[in-house]
Amino acid sequence: MSSRLAKVIALSLGQGLSSVALIASSIVCNRFLSMADLATYRQTMLAYEFAVPFLTLGIPSSLYYFLSGAKERRRGIIIDNIAISLVMGSIFSVFLLLGGNRLLALRFDNPALETTLRWFIIYPLLTFPVLSLNSVLIICDRITLSAVFQLCTKCLLVAGVIVTCIATRSYEWPLLVKIMVAGISLPAMLYIVFRTVRGGADWPRLKNIRQILIYSVPLGLASIAGSVSISLDKVIVSSMCTPESFAVYSSGAIQLPFIGIITGSITTVILAEMTLLCKEGKLGNALELFRRIPAQTALFLFPLMVFCILFNKDIILLFYGQRYEASHIVFLIYLCSIPISIVTYGSAFTALNRTAKYMQVSIEELAVNFVLSCGLVYLFGAWGAALGTILACYFWAVPRLLYILSREFKCSIFHMLPFVQLGKTLLCAAAAGAISAAAHLIPGPSAVKLLCGGIVFGCCYLAAAWFFMPQSYAALLGIVKRNFLRRTVS
Repeated sequence: MSSRLAKVIALSLGQGLSSVALIASSIVCNRFLSMADLATYRQTMLAYEFAVPFLTLGIPSSLYYFLSGAKERRRGIIIDNIAISLVMGSIFSVFLLLGGNRLLALRFDNPALETTLRWFIIYPLLTFPVLSLNSVLIICDRITLSAVFQLCTKCLLVAGVIVTCIATRSYEWPLLVKIMVAGISLPAMLYIVFRTVRGGADWPRLKNIRQILIYSVPLGLASIAGSVSISLDKVIVSSMCTPESFAVYSSGAIQLPFIGIITGSITTVILAEMTLLCKEGKLGNALELFRRIPAQTALFLFPLMVFCILFNKDIILLFYGQRYEASHIVFLIYLCSIPISIVTYGSAFTALNRTAKYMQVSIEELAVNFVLSCGLVYLFGAWGAALGTILACYFWAVPRLLYILSREFKCSIFHMLPFVQLGKTLLCAAAAGAISAAAHLIPGPSAVKLLCGGIVFGCCYLAAAWFFMPQSYAALLGIVKRNFLRRTVS
């Protein structure tokens, strides 16, 4: 197995196992916490997660530029980065200390947040430096160590949350566990990093800190719109609806963990070559590589989408129980975003060195999303936020991005994506779905329906792909062999 493939697999495996662990934690919280307590738990984390992109500003990514190839003062560069992270984290801490916790509790109509957010005053001071330190291990080619560390800390966190959630049936100890695990992770990561990177340690230097900020702030501003849009709908629902409505909404507003893993693995392999082709002016070849990404990811994600759409209510009932049955509407709407996820537009703009245009469209989409989501929540209730997010993507962001890319690649907008092949993949998945839908007639619990339906769906989809798309079927098997069978052999 090649070294590069081994690294990609290590990261993908770590991400996949971490995602499974987080899903298990989410299921336990839904099962053992009341709706009000679940809302408090998730709104506390939402306040922190919404602030992260504004305060980190691409600072962790700056290490890839400043530390890579550095011969002197390597530890000093890391210390500079940690100093910035602590200052940025303290901004959020001071905000909470000066009454931000009370302000957010009033905005979200949840008095319990005043207490939980007071606990979180120290949290960003523990977590922000770790975001940068993890990049150090990747730069130093300790990718497996990074993946193992991330997996161990995630498992420790999830185990703590699950045990305390079951034992106390309250939001308090699960949140305190997050703070305690962060307190353990920071010194452990500092020890690992400074054992890995030798020499050049000194006090932070203002000149170097200024250089880091000059480099990282524009990069961070470019990513803020995309990061904020991920949690914007949840913030709107928290602000306009009751905590109980937010608990139901957030249980359905989930992205399938396999999406990022599949698209990320394929994009990692293709992006470097596509960037080189763009620099050499071979736009036609670069476009063919870009078209290959959705063609390959759709082979996995389209059938996954169709199956989950058919059995969306059974999935919610199996994981979260009868109390959250209404979450299946939000989950159904979120599933409709999968066709957008098969294309990594940001990678194409990066390869073309047009990140400013990508940032512009992201900001436009964020504004459209905000207006639509607020209006639709007012008209239809909480699930209107999910609908607004999807509509903003389909009718604003995607057409704008495809139009700009078509001009850069000097081709028709209809040639940007392999629409014929995508249509065939979707039809094969739909045909398999039509047959497997008979599983709804099986008496018994949701788990039985999902198991029977999944077996029938998988067999029918593979048969349809083999008959109607022999080349795509061969590519599908090739991807599985390269990414899974080799892992087993190694």
